[in-house]
Amino acid sequence: MSETTQQHNARCVVKTWADNNHTGAWGTAAHERSPSWLILRAAEAQTEVSRTADRCADALLVEGFLPGHAEVRTLRGIASTAAQAANRLNQWADALAEAEMEMP
Repeated sequence: MSETTQQHNARCVVKTWADNNHTGAWGTAAHERSPSWLILRAAEAQTEVSRTADRCADALLVEGFLPGHAEVRTLRGIASTAAQAANRLNQWADALAEAEMEMP
């Protein structure tokens, strides 16, 4: 079975990390973390942005805004974009975790 582009990229990232060639692109706190751990933190942050934007839109509805109001639509758009980002990041973290398990 041939590897996907995401699997290939994940292996390259994990190898770069293992070779300690990542320190110029990341802050000091990230140097001792695994790539998958870091990306999971980013996914969690995007999930929180999504939830917060949805809660804010819901609060506007309670105040009498209609669902089609520009501010409500903007907040729902932010929530949707952040949720999509969280999904992509979770998939990327999974690929990185698989590659990490393959490393000797």
